[in-house]
Amino acid sequence: RFNIIRIYKSFFTITCILSFYINSHAQHSTHKFLKNKVEIHLKNGEKEEALKLSLKAINYSKKNNNIFAEIEWNNQTGKILKSNHDFTNALKYYNIAKELSEQTNDSLTIARCIFNIGSLNNLEYASASYNAGDTEVKKEIRTLAINQFEYILFHFKETKGKEEIFAKIYANLTGLYSY
Repeated sequence: RFNIIRIYKSFFTITCILSFYINSHAQHSTHKFLKNKVEIHLKNGEKEEALKLSLKAINYSKKNNNIFAEIEWNNQTGKILKSNHDFTNALKYYNIAKELSEQTNDSLTIARCIFNIGSLNNLEYASASYNAGDTEVKKEIRTLAINQFEYILFHFKETKGKEEIFAKIYANLTGLYSY
């Protein structure tokens, strides 16, 4: 009788571990599949299809309580909307990603989210300036972008893995200061 209880406990433990592994693997596979599909749609210029999939991926990530995937998909949705010059809605998704990233306490994830917002503001300023032919257009957006980039440089200087994002920030700042 003692052996049966021990065997049952062992079987239950193994079943729980396998279930967790299979569920994690399935989530990872689905995430990777959706990411590949979105990239294919974007390469083919099918932004609306990419946007639909990205929005579905946000819901899937929420449903599975995968905050890092949810952050990534909100950023991806913002990126797609940004490429369509839909700055208002892109900012909405970038802000959601930033708020979620702050819950993780992962410095690099937070810095990337702030960078995306700064990059969006930079593009909005550059587009408005180019279209109007006047660098005074949306000047507050330019200042906001500069402040966001400088915030990252100051507050995340000790963050591991920051080099790529810092290089992008310096490139953006160079452009912003040359206007």
